[in-house]
Amino acid sequence: MLCVLVSMITASVVLADTTPQESKGACALQTKMKKEESAKVMCSAHEVMCPDPTTGTNSCHPMSTGCPVTCAAGEQVCHVPATCDTCSGYSYCSSYSCPVYCSSDQVMCHDPTTMTDSCHPKSAGCPVTCSAGDNVCHTPPSCETCDGYNWCSSHPCPVYCAAHEVMCHDPMTMTDSCHNKTAGCPVTCPAGDHVCHSPPPCENCDGYNWCSAYACPVYCASDEVMCHDSTTMTDSCHPMSTGCPVTCAAGEQVCHVPATCDTCSGYSYCSSYSCPVYCSSDEVMCHDPTTMTDSCHNKTAGCPVTCPAGDNVCHTPPSCETCDGYNWCSSHPCPVYCASDEVMCHDSTTMTDSCHSMSTGCPVTCAAGEQVCHVPATCDTCSGYSYCSSYSCPVYCSSDQVMCHDPTTMTDSCHPKSAGCPVTCPAGDHVCHSPPPCENCDGYNWCASYPCPVYCAADEIVCHDPMTMTDTCHPMSSGCPV
Repeated sequence: MLCVLVSMITASVVLADTTPQESKGACALQTKMKKEESAKVMCSAHEVMCPDPTTGTNSCHPMSTGCPVTCAAGEQVCHVPATCDTCSGYSYCSSYSCPVYCSSDQVMCHDPTTMTDSCHPKSAGCPVTCSAGDNVCHTPPSCETCDGYNWCSSHPCPVYCAAHEVMCHDPMTMTDSCHNKTAGCPVTCPAGDHVCHSPPPCENCDGYNWCSAYACPVYCASDEVMCHDSTTMTDSCHPMSTGCPVTCAAGEQVCHVPATCDTCSGYSYCSSYSCPVYCSSDEVMCHDPTTMTDSCHNKTAGCPVTCPAGDNVCHTPPSCETCDGYNWCSSHPCPVYCASDEVMCHDSTTMTDSCHSMSTGCPVTCAAGEQVCHVPATCDTCSGYSYCSSYSCPVYCSSDQVMCHDPTTMTDSCHPKSAGCPVTCPAGDHVCHSPPPCENCDGYNWCASYPCPVYCAADEIVCHDPMTMTDTCHPMSSGCPV
């Protein structure tokens, strides 16, 4: 309208400086500027941009609600919800009642009395209003995406059991009830009868109960074995590892054979002889020729030996993870076997061998006036070693240390790399420290006649105080105080 008005005014005023074409261009420019300003609005991924034709601006609104609408008097604002995750809802004006939209887990129910629709959970189904004396019955959903159902009945409502339950009918009361499938339906037995139970034979099967004038049969677990007692004529369950018990005659022994596999059962038997020995997988069977008996010993230790007087009992450790240790007799000193983190050392004086830590190496005996010097190991599989010296021993520092020389005492010493070598300053001077500039660098100490500079951490900032002319460190997040 403004553009039309400007054109009309321009056409009627002959002496005007602006032509109709120029006025038209000015209005187009104003519209373009408004559109450019409106285009600056940026909405998030879960919002929708809504233009306002009155103000010529854009605004953002949640996709679930959509753009707002302004309806005329007497109209209703109706809303259609989003139908997918990336869709947006929308609103519109209607002179009629707004329709009802239910969610995916709801069912729409119509009330013929009020002529209205409403949403209810799918599992509950639509409500019903029954006549006086009728029962409100409910049928649960028959599948995951199905609806429940309610209805009126002049008879008692039927029973619906869960997936892990079984429906049981009572002929006395003529009623149905639900019971756990494992337990099965209960039974009422005549006096003197036994209530027997059979457990479910499979994962989805039902347990079963019945009446018996005889003793109930025994059902054993999967890790048990059923054992029959011919004396009492009864059955009982025992662990598969032990098997069924046996009763032996006087003078006989109860011998046991252990299970040979995971699903096998051990078993026992009677023997008038000594029972054979069965060793476990980490044991070795050893025979004693003196007593003619067998016994089990740890595989690492090996079978024991009895040596003649004066002989040494020697031991060879297992040469592999599944191998056995070995013991034997020797008239000579037993050889020495060292561990993987040890080194064998020979003593030429005693002519004996001994094991020592690889980190320390073999010990040495030095002459009077000599010093025992030590060179540490230079790698994980290397061994340190010691030697004799008539001079001062050199200093060896670790990888996280720095060697420092003292020109006063002419000695070397090790210090942490981060601390650096110590310094002795003249009276009045400051001992200053520069921290390591990198991970593998050394710290550094020096003397200064002026205050030491301040070194801040990586997450700190140096702040200068012009009043005290000093520097201090403060967190970068907070910055320097003012």
